[in-house]
Amino acid sequence: MPSTGPQDHPAPPASQPVEPRTRAEWPVLLLLIALAFAIRLFRLGTVNLRSDEVLELLKAEHLYNVLFQGMLLDTHAPFFPLVTKLWSLLGLTANDWLVRLLPATLGVASIPLIYALTRSLYGRRPAWIAALLLAVSPFYVTLSRDMKDDIFLVFIGM
Repeated sequence: MPSTGPQDHPAPPASQPVEPRTRAEWPVLLLLIALAFAIRLFRLGTVNLRSDEVLELLKAEHLYNVLFQGMLLDTHAPFFPLVTKLWSLLGLTANDWLVRLLPATLGVASIPLIYALTRSLYGRRPAWIAALLLAVSPFYVTLSRDMKDDIFLVFIGM
C-alpha cells in the first residue's frame, strides 16, 4: 500500500523575495498612466454612441426595472449599470465624450493594478512590460473607449 506521509509530498519551492521599490518607480508609472490617458482621450467623443452603448445607458436609466423586473435582460451581472447610474448621478452623461470617460478611466485604472499584481508575482521587469502592453495595446485601448461592460469586467477581474 502506498504511503501518504509527509515524506511523499515535496515542500513547495521558496518564493522569491519581492524586490524593493525604487524612487523612480512611481514617477515612471505616473508617466505611463498619463500616456495611457492621452491615448484613450484622443478624439474620444468624435464618434456618436453606438446602439450597444446606448443600451448600457438605458440600463442605467431604468436600473430598478433592470434589477428587479428583468427589463433589458442581459447575460452579464448588473454591476456596470450600477456604476453607470452613479456616473450619471454625478452629471457625467451630458455628451458622448463624458459618457465614454467612464470606460476610459476604468481602462487606465487597470494599469497600476496589473503592474502591482505582476510585480508581486514575477518582479519589476515583467510588471513594466505588462503595464506598458496594457497601456498601448490597440485591443485594450478600443475596449477602454467603448461604453460597454467589457472594460469593467477586466477591471474587476484584476
